[in-house]
Amino acid sequence: MIETENENGVKITTLQNLEMDDYKKLNPNSFPFWVFPKVVQNIINDGNKSLGFPIDFLSASIFLLVVWLMD
Repeated sequence: MIETENENGVKITTLQNLEMDDYKKLNPNSFPFWVFPKVVQNIINDGNKSLGFPIDFLSASIFLLVVWLMD
């Protein structure tokens, strides 16, 4: 991954992962949704924010769907 910096010298990847790092600290035993690609993480986060679904519920459901499709 290429580390890029904005005009203030802050690494963009640090900004993108800031909320996730906070989430990991606050919820160390939750489903590790950060293993999904960024697109899927965005779907999970949007579902949590707009519909109020728990992140663990959405992550586990998507994981189960992927496993079922691979079978």
